[in-house]
Amino acid sequence: PVTVNLLNYVPDGYRDAVRVKFQYFQYGMGTGYGWYLDDVKVAISRADTTEVTASSKDAWQLTDNDSWSGTHSWWNGNPDTGYCMPGIDNSLMTMPIDLVSARNATLSAYFKFNLNTQEGAPPDGFRVEVSSDNGLTWHAINLGVRSSWGVSGKDNSGTTSYTGHNAGSYWTQAGTLTRLNCDLSDWAGNVILIRFRMVTTSATNYNHYETPYDPNGVNFGGFYIDDVVVSGETVHS
Repeated sequence: PVTVNLLNYVPDGYRDAVRVKFQYFQYGMGTGYGWYLDDVKVAISRADTTEVTASSKDAWQLTDNDSWSGTHSWWNGNPDTGYCMPGIDNSLMTMPIDLVSARNATLSAYFKFNLNTQEGAPPDGFRVEVSSDNGLTWHAINLGVRSSWGVSGKDNSGTTSYTGHNAGSYWTQAGTLTRLNCDLSDWAGNVILIRFRMVTTSATNYNHYETPYDPNGVNFGGFYIDDVVVSGETVHS
């Protein structure tokens, strides 16, 4: 694949659309068969130290509100309300992860969330998906349409719930979510992408939280991610 940094061609302060043109020339001798183009993608990112300036309230954001370790984590929520936005479907995606020489691999991460348990269309939920063809197709590694709901670390049923075991301050380990399979060994021999996908219903009169803000209890909303690691063993000694 060919990768080009388009920022080098955007003058400072330029805010209009940038046009990319693929142009093929045929001169003199040769087959003249042309070129094939596929999977053209423009990806945009920002520095971790740069504040979010877009008017959108549904983006994944790097925040210092809370973290499992260090000072920052990734959060999906509306800064105006502290809860998730309605009708969203957006993903936080990793860089390519090289498992070409892997014998096995496991996903590890810490999550913290406050999501509605009610059904919707779709229901509010969080999904983890893997791609081995550079994002062309994705495969969910969670059972059902969501891998977590309710308040993380809290047991609402009298037994272990799908929200996982408490890892402290509502943070839960990915491996404790009973509907999330963190074994990535099936992708050994490939370069993969992982995306953490937040989906909420656009239904009206719907609370996008399980428990409202409570100074004496749950005082957060949305979904937090921290300490994402893929580890395993290699086939080489």
